[in-house]
Amino acid sequence: MAFPTDIQQQVYDLLSRTSNLAIVPAEPIEPAPVGVGQQVLTLAPGQRVTAEVTGQPQAGKIPVQIAGKQLQLDLQMAVRQGQNLELTFVGNDPRPTFAMARPG
Repeated sequence: MAFPTDIQQQVYDLLSRTSNLAIVPAEPIEPAPVGVGQQVLTLAPGQRVTAEVTGQPQAGKIPVQIAGKQLQLDLQMAVRQGQNLELTFVGNDPRPTFAMARPG
């Protein structure tokens, strides 16, 4: 059963504020052409993945490669190119979303 996007976002925000998990949305580095579906990762919810930082953060967006796809994470933290981030896949709807344990 799918939840409306606004309710799903509220749940993610609540989890981020009340736990040691950060909910991290992602988006393709380059938008899909008109008429072509969004880039969807073929991962199972709960699957652990490694995201390799592939460039310098720009405006809070961190370019990464996950499962062979180039994405940018909406994550406010200091990273360096080549660094690996351990994430857990949450789902693709409405966009790829990951959970990440907060340091400390």
